[in-house]
Amino acid sequence: MSTAKTSGRLIILDDDAMIAETIANIAQSLNFETLVALQASEFLEQLQVFNPTHAIIDLSMPEVDGLEVLRKLDGQCRAKVIIASGSDSRILEAARRVGLAHGADVIGTLQKPFRAKHLKALLWPVHPAIAETVEPEPDTHTRQRFTKGELRDALARDEFTIYLQPKVRCSDDCIVGFEALARWNHPTKGLILPGEFIDLFEEYGLETIWMEKLVRLVTSCISDKLPEGMHLSLNMSMSRHSREFASRFPTMIRSTGTASSRIVIEVIENGLNDATTEDIEMFARLRLNGFELSIDDFGSGYSSLSRLVQIPFTELKIDRSFVREVRDSAEARNMLRSVVSIGRSLGMAVIAEGVEDAETLEIVKSLGCDIVQGFVYSRPLPIEQAVCWMFQSERLSS
Repeated sequence: MSTAKTSGRLIILDDDAMIAETIANIAQSLNFETLVALQASEFLEQLQVFNPTHAIIDLSMPEVDGLEVLRKLDGQCRAKVIIASGSDSRILEAARRVGLAHGADVIGTLQKPFRAKHLKALLWPVHPAIAETVEPEPDTHTRQRFTKGELRDALARDEFTIYLQPKVRCSDDCIVGFEALARWNHPTKGLILPGEFIDLFEEYGLETIWMEKLVRLVTSCISDKLPEGMHLSLNMSMSRHSREFASRFPTMIRSTGTASSRIVIEVIENGLNDATTEDIEMFARLRLNGFELSIDDFGSGYSSLSRLVQIPFTELKIDRSFVREVRDSAEARNMLRSVVSIGRSLGMAVIAEGVEDAETLEIVKSLGCDIVQGFVYSRPLPIEQAVCWMFQSERLSS
């Protein structure tokens, strides 16, 4: 095998030797080393030996199909995966989702018969020039496990804060509000994202203390930093402690002098699976007290559409997994269009979350989304920076 620097190492699983050889020839023209496996068992055996940077997996195999191969990978293969098949696009899309669910780094699909330029477009953007090395980068990130004492002390020392990400109205590019996102300014570890600590508040029984802290941060930001009429969203889980806290929420907000209409309470869709009559009553009471309600990450869970009717939501936030696929997937665009229609029919504002580029922005606008949130406008920023960005943008809501 050549020792020259390459663009990568591609392993190909396809029981059709002619198609496999064609793929190999195209990849070799891009300076990839290639290895062909005509059977799934050979493919799985060679993964550890060949150490590929890329893998093309055909779905239609005689003994073990490509879906089973994706399941067997189960996060153990670091190669970037392309799924190939002569089946229709919806089967390819379903297979792509299966691969992602099993931890595979699926970068695209290849529908047969294919053109060389389509395969090159999948392989080449990942390596636009000859790589200095084709060894995969080690995964050095491990989730930290903080103790109850560390979190309790951090709350006492006011080490937690909020960052703001703008929500921009599609019709006129006006900022209508922000989402408040938790951050921990750790004295030695630096800025820590909420995925490292939010769930621990519930586990350690500190959720009520955290929610009280969050309310103070949010109401202070609204009263001191944001123009009149602009709202701020905060996230609330469906844990027992959050349910109990929600009963005190209106009184707490009134005591700060903050108008309840300027606060949007976001509830993740997954948390609604087991919503009881008491929960529906709680949400109705929050709305009676003037708060806005948003169903967050809609499409990521399994709540029935009846929940949208039973609970008086005012916003519907489409899960970012749909939004980031609208450029390349007709199914994702159709799904988003349907969700917009459902939201509109129920009188809800529809928000596209996770919009990261101009092309996606134009698509979600064309599909009828009311509000956009994502890196295309701004990353989450510290409060002072977010306020400066807001005034500099000259897109203030009236």
